[in-house]
Amino acid sequence: MSDKNLMTISEYARHRGCSHEAVRKAIDRGRIPTELDPKGKRHLIDPVEANKCWDQNTNKAKQKGGAAVRKKYVKDTSESDSKSEDDEEPESEESKALPRYNESLKKKEYYKAEMARLEYEEKHGTLVKAEEVKKAAFDSARKLRERLYNIPDRLSQILAVESDPDRVHAAIMSEINGVLEKVSQ
Repeated sequence: MSDKNLMTISEYARHRGCSHEAVRKAIDRGRIPTELDPKGKRHLIDPVEANKCWDQNTNKAKQKGGAAVRKKYVKDTSESDSKSEDDEEPESEESKALPRYNESLKKKEYYKAEMARLEYEEKHGTLVKAEEVKKAAFDSARKLRERLYNIPDRLSQILAVESDPDRVHAAIMSEINGVLEKVSQ
């Protein structure tokens, strides 16, 4: 911001055609940039940059004042702004870092709609919590492991006396299939 065009909050409010409370709220919410005076006590505002940021970051549907205030603002800014559009300075790094109000509002509404959709799907049973799925998968794997570990205890006596490899193979496969069927239920 350049020192020669800076305004106080009250001066900017008169320039803008709004209350100083509205300007203070815009500053507090980060909608317009300011800098502190050399003593660090008062906010100083560059009207050209603040006007751009105000327009970009303000919800038009919530503005008060009507057409008369907007006409006065347009008249004041056209008189005070002698630069042409080609001579405009590029946006400051501070104003580039802030998302525009309307973009933020769109994102907020999108995420609200997404949350409503997820809640709906959860209530109708088409969506389950990841923790529940992990717990169920862990329980199933634990049961499978326990039953597989029990196979040697059940078959060791039978296989110890069996000398036919085909019958040993059939006994082992039968036990494994039995375990898998029980786990899948």
